[in-house]
Amino acid sequence: MPATRRLILIIIVLLILLLFLTVPGVSLAQASLNAWQDPARELAKKIAVIASPRQTVTLSVRNISSLADSEVAAVRLALEAELRVGGLRLAAKPNGAPELRITLSENLQGLLWVAELLRNDGREVAMVSLPKAAAPTPTATTQMFVLQSKLIWEQDDPILDFALLDPGNPGAGQRLLLLEPTGLSLYQADQEHFKFQQSVPLPTNGTPARDPRGYLVLRDDHFLLSIAGNLCRGFLDQKLNVTCWNQSQDVPRQYVEELHWLELSLVPRRNYFRQRFRAEGSDEQGESLFSSAAGWVEGGEPLRFDVGLDGVARLYRMNADRAPAARFSGWGSQVSGISSHCGRERQLLVTRAGDWTELDAVQAFDVIGTQAVAVSSPLEFPGPVKELWPGKTFMTALAIVQNLKTSRYEAHTLTLSCGR
Repeated sequence: MPATRRLILIIIVLLILLLFLTVPGVSLAQASLNAWQDPARELAKKIAVIASPRQTVTLSVRNISSLADSEVAAVRLALEAELRVGGLRLAAKPNGAPELRITLSENLQGLLWVAELLRNDGREVAMVSLPKAAAPTPTATTQMFVLQSKLIWEQDDPILDFALLDPGNPGAGQRLLLLEPTGLSLYQADQEHFKFQQSVPLPTNGTPARDPRGYLVLRDDHFLLSIAGNLCRGFLDQKLNVTCWNQSQDVPRQYVEELHWLELSLVPRRNYFRQRFRAEGSDEQGESLFSSAAGWVEGGEPLRFDVGLDGVARLYRMNADRAPAARFSGWGSQVSGISSHCGRERQLLVTRAGDWTELDAVQAFDVIGTQAVAVSSPLEFPGPVKELWPGKTFMTALAIVQNLKTSRYEAHTLTLSCGR
């Protein structure tokens, strides 16, 4: 090799080394196949199956796992490289191209990467999991959501449900409607406290159940409640006005937004729900029994979770058949939906597995395909969460807790916000 060409080659090598030493964010590891190349290749192959050949897509990557920003950047580089190898074209701007949304999440077993290819006619999902033992150690830990609670009320007698109502008169404080096993009470906010205003008795149909349950449903100009096999309708003008009658099929609770009501009822004198249904193409009627349920609409498709009497949580996609789309174990008996301005905007709140003698906690999950991924730390409570209901607008959830130290019942509101 002539001396001049050898000198030029040496200069080029030195310049490349200098680039890696001086330019932020560039490393020898990134120049070669980085630590995330194998799972990126596996996910890219699955994406190629659901995408059209040589399809142009807009790539977005969202991290709700414990990966640091630098690791997320490395994952994205690996994904972009493998997607191009697989024949996909990546558009710098949307320009009508379908979105390929990648969510980097994790569960108890390890990392979970979910790819959603969003088209006008629907979406396709692909995912890969990476066990903790096989994943590189994260260098930082982040939480995407912050779950918070506010104590609204506490008392010695059991609380079944409660609702915060708008003031009855201009300038007045918020009102608290409290459902108890034998009555309904109304309180008016006065500075930092609620003051009792009125109470009305409710029918119990004989001896009350050992573990009674009941719930409130708020409408624009009235409210409904279900308790002990009775359906009650009430109005709030200057005072409570409630009428009750025995009802074998109770009114649905507001589980699903935008009038996608579920046909379910609280079984009289029992502490669980029943949903009756007729399988498509069959005249036979079936039913499912469960302790709690939560639902919302995502992309025009109603979703529902319920926790069966066997302790197993099930996900149903209501546009599909009656078979569960997924099953989850290790959760508590209470679930509820909640809205946030973060991520997918709809999350699932779940209590911790245990019994009425143990401390409890509530945790937020994102529902991605058929996976439920934790997106908040557990929010601890001083006793079991007896009930977990959605708030009127779904921007809050309502928790009824029995404090094990004081034996008092507590009414909490829960909110979910973006983490820092």
